[in-house]
Parts: sequence; structure tokens; C-alpha cells
Amino acid sequence: MYDEDVRGDLGLIVLEAFAHDVPVVGLHVLTHQDPGVPDIAVDIRSDDPEAHDRTHDGSEAAARRLEAFETALQDLLLTAYAEDELADPVGVWRLEFPSPHVPDWSVEISFRMSDGGSSERSAPERRKRHATARDS
Repeated sequence: MYDEDVRGDLGLIVLEAFAHDVPVVGLHVLTHQDPGVPDIAVDIRSDDPEAHDRTHDGSEAAARRLEAFETALQDLLLTAYAEDELADPVGVWRLEFPSPHVPDWSVEISFRMSDGGSSERSAPERRKRHATARDS
């Protein structure tokens, strides 16, 4: 049940950012000031050329939107990571949407401690997840 909430929230965060022209495709390394909190690598990919059209225009507003997107990702994933008995965010998540105007994404998530050690708690082979967002 909680895993489904993480899946839905992840899809919502990516969809909202895409709708606001945030460049979601690419590697987002999310770091925390507390050395006891792991860094998160979020690699978002898409085969759809439209997903790659979003670029950071250098404006302050665009920078704030990108920061809000990355903060939302970090908050969601750290919460899921902290509650690992309920959900394991590590692995590859496939986000698909029913609209032909919204690209599908593959989101790979990994955690690393600031000392470089892995903090993965899942099986050696990454779990694959398939998420379908509902029409709003």
C-alpha cells in the first residue's frame, strides 16, 4: 500500500515539473547538509524527444522551479527511505501516463552515504516497478 503511494507521488512530482517546463530528464544528485543522511542519485530518462526539449533558461524563476522539483523528490525519497519497512525507493521505476501528450519516464534511484559507501538495502538485482498515473 505505502509503495503505491510512493509510486503515485513520484509520478505526480515528475508530471507537475514537466508541466511547468522543468528539465526533468537527466541526473539529479540530491545532497543533504547532515552527513548522516544519504545522498540520492535520481536518473530520469525518456525515449520521447519532447521530454528532452525542456532546458533551464537561466532565469531566477526557472532556477526556483528546478529547486522545488529537486526538493520535492528529496523529501519523498528520504521519507520512503526512512520508512524502509513500508517501501524501498531504490531501483528503477517506470512512469507511464495515459495521455499521448505526456512522455513516459524511467526513473532510477540510488542512495549513497557521504563517505561514498552504498546504503542500498534491496536485493543485488534492482527491482523494477511499473507506475501508471491516472488522468486528472
